[in-house]
Amino acid sequence: MPALKSGVSFNSSAYRRVQLANSQRSGSAIFVAYIDLDNFKTINDQYGHDAGDRLLLAITANLKKGRREGDFIARVGGDEFVVFGLLTGNDITHAAEALREQIFNSTEGRFDIADTLLHYKGGSVGIVIAEPGEKISHVLKRADEEMYRDKKRRATARRY
Repeated sequence: MPALKSGVSFNSSAYRRVQLANSQRSGSAIFVAYIDLDNFKTINDQYGHDAGDRLLLAITANLKKGRREGDFIARVGGDEFVVFGLLTGNDITHAAEALREQIFNSTEGRFDIADTLLHYKGGSVGIVIAEPGEKISHVLKRADEEMYRDKKRRATARRY
């Protein structure tokens, strides 16, 4: 599987503490994105686990593209990822939305899985900005809640 930090490593990493501290000193902001690959179980069921693994590897490679040095990517569940790092610029809110779109685009597209070209409609992405002094567990919870809001919004949009 992808050479990423595991969920256990992510939750116990001293690195994220250093990132949080550095962001407060530099005037930048920490973002946390929570990603869930929608309908991943269906892909595993329909095409097999090898195909699912190929999709995970391809999406992992896409997520790594365009990340800044020091950004952190972890697979935290079977089909869930967390990405965090620093946002800079004059309009952090706009930068976060642009990053959310870029992360979504990393999960969407055509993927060659098990001799099949799959057009995957992408994953649900929630992104939040950490508040100064906020515990990482709370930031992760907020990002997860944002991801579920995105998942609900996408499901509603598919119905119409």
